[in-house]
Parts: sequence; C-alpha cells; structure tokens
Amino acid sequence: MAGLGVASTQIMPPIAALPYIKITAAADTRTDALGKFRETYGGETFTSVEAMCESADVDAIYVATPNQLHAKHVIAAAERGKHVIVEKPMATSIAECDAMNEAAEKYGVKLLCGHTHSFDPPIRKIREIVKSGELGKLCMINTWNYNEFMYRPRMKHELAMSRGVVLNQGPHHVDVVRLIGGGMVRSVRAMTGVWDKALSVTGGGSGGLLAALQPRQAAKAITTVITVLRTAKERDMRSPRKYPVLRRRDGSEVTGFWMRRPCQLE
Repeated sequence: MAGLGVASTQIMPPIAALPYIKITAAADTRTDALGKFRETYGGETFTSVEAMCESADVDAIYVATPNQLHAKHVIAAAERGKHVIVEKPMATSIAECDAMNEAAEKYGVKLLCGHTHSFDPPIRKIREIVKSGELGKLCMINTWNYNEFMYRPRMKHELAMSRGVVLNQGPHHVDVVRLIGGGMVRSVRAMTGVWDKALSVTGGGSGGLLAALQPRQAAKAITTVITVLRTAKERDMRSPRKYPVLRRRDGSEVTGFWMRRPCQLE
C-alpha cells in the first residue's frame, strides 16, 4: 500500500479479508501511520514508495498517495516490475497519464485505475443490455451523481489539490460512461461553476456534478436513452435487491437488473 491516508482505511480492510491476497508492505512518510499498519497487518514498512517497490515480497502496489504523486509512484512501481492499481484521479495531466501508460507497456505490468463503479452490477447490466442491442442503438447517455462531497470535513489543501468534485467525482462519470458506451472518448467539453460561494474550490458546490457526454455525430432519431441516477442514500444500502428497472418499447420488463433500492428507469 503506497500511502496510508484516509483512502487506505477504506481499501485495506476488505482487501485483507480476501483469501487470495496478502497485504505485505506499506509506505508512508508518517511514522505513526506506519506503526499502526505494522500493528494491524504485520507487514514491512517503508518511508518511500521506491524502497517498498524493491521488496521481493511485493507483487502489486496500490497507489493511494496525493494526486500529484500518482505518476511518480506508478512509474517507480512499473520500473521495478510491480503491477499497479492507482486511485482516482489517475494523474493531474494528460502528459502524466501518457507517461504512466507508456511505463506499464514498456515494463510489461498491469496498470488499473481504481474507478470502481464500472464494476457495479447495475452498470455492468446496462452494458450487457446495450451490447445485446435488444433496446436498439444507444445514442445518448446522461449520468448524474449527487452527494454531500463538498460538505464532508476536509482540509483546505486537500480540496485545492483535488480540484474539489472535478477530479474526485468526475472520474466516476467518465468510467461509467466509457463502459456503457464501449469505447474511447472522442471529444470532451466541460463546464464548472461555484454553486456555494463559501466553498471557492473550482467545481465546488452542493456536491452535484452534471456530466453530459455525447458522440460527435448526432443520430437522426434517439432509439435508446439510458439514465443512470445514483445518490448517497443508494450507495449506503447494504442489501442489494432485484427489481425490474428497464422496460422495452412494448412495455415488457427487462429482468435481471440489480439496484440497491427500487428505481424505475424507462
């Protein structure tokens, strides 16, 4: 584990519970965090990510260091033959992302960005339906995510570093849309605004981020429109239930679609 901040406290417990993964090492600059890690997981500790990557007991690195260090630490891991999962955002510039991809290809390691919502059962089911063509050609995707992100207790430097909701919540939208659409993004346009003047971070506000992504060529007629609606309350539900949430043109239900709470998408 590269970085023992807040993200690591959410990542390591479920990883440690998996029978096929062993947490063997961690790197951080804070001695108290390293001490707690040793006490909890019993692994090696290092004060630099580069030193941890030299360990023969490490096969893969989870990079959860500050955003501006993602590229440096991913490349260091790749150079030492370690597979990498990197937290969102992947990096702070396109150039850094390109360098990370090039390093992974050059040294023959796997590189995965931790944008986890494309693994959610509802999202994967939507992709399955789109790919099958049973509802017709997909022409537009609209995705909303609303939560209280900007009002959670955070340090000012953390919000400034992450650009608020832009780099913290935005990657989830791009991740979901790319999976459903099934391809690379061809063009991007964006708009941000300060919705709450008490929070001056770019893109800040009540936690709502609107992302509308459309293909360059508009279809003459929209045959299928899928809307993904997620709220903090939905994500907090712990017992998934099965609901019919999509309907075909003839009114019949599309079954086998999983959602964390009743939600009708038509």
